[in-house]
Amino acid sequence: MLATPFDAALLDPAAGGPLIIEDRNGVLLRSVPAVDGRPGREHWVPLSQVASHAVLAVVASEDQRFFDHFGIDASAVARAVWLNAESLARAALSETEVSRYGASTITMQLARMVHSPGAPRTLSNKLRETVLALRIERALTKQAILEQYLNRAYYGRGAYGIEAAAQRYFGKPAAALSAGEATLLAILPRSPLSYDPIARLPRWASWSRRAS
Repeated sequence: MLATPFDAALLDPAAGGPLIIEDRNGVLLRSVPAVDGRPGREHWVPLSQVASHAVLAVVASEDQRFFDHFGIDASAVARAVWLNAESLARAALSETEVSRYGASTITMQLARMVHSPGAPRTLSNKLRETVLALRIERALTKQAILEQYLNRAYYGRGAYGIEAAAQRYFGKPAAALSAGEATLLAILPRSPLSYDPIARLPRWASWSRRAS
């Protein structure tokens, strides 16, 4: 399974997106959202159209060794195994709980977005994500992986992808995000409900100004 080449066509921006209904001249008549709300090609932005500090903020927040590893971060895995083992000794955690300490790289998160969105974060699922991440790293460049992640991550309030999130929360394209806005969006996919900028607007606005 690990040696099987990854089919990059599975990451086509149009795959899993909304149903687009056009007339015979190609004029858009209606866009029916996908079941899971994922955006299609018309909402996809190339990495070059995302503010550079937004890209760096995501790497710093989610996967600091992203440009050095090949899909998995060995040191993060070792740390997660130790923490999980420690917790198992104390609390006899279930398999679902065992995976809560993370160690997921950006590539592993992309694998989950594409192949098992919403699936429980069990140890067995994490192992599958690890294998897929290794295959994705062989098929795509680091820049392509970042573009996929930024366009597929869920930022809450129906916003899939950083372009939709920038428009939803700040009324601007991803290319125009300030450093503070980019930092806020970088952490939002971790828990869109807990970090919801609209629900916590006064606090986030103050923080964003300081970060900028």
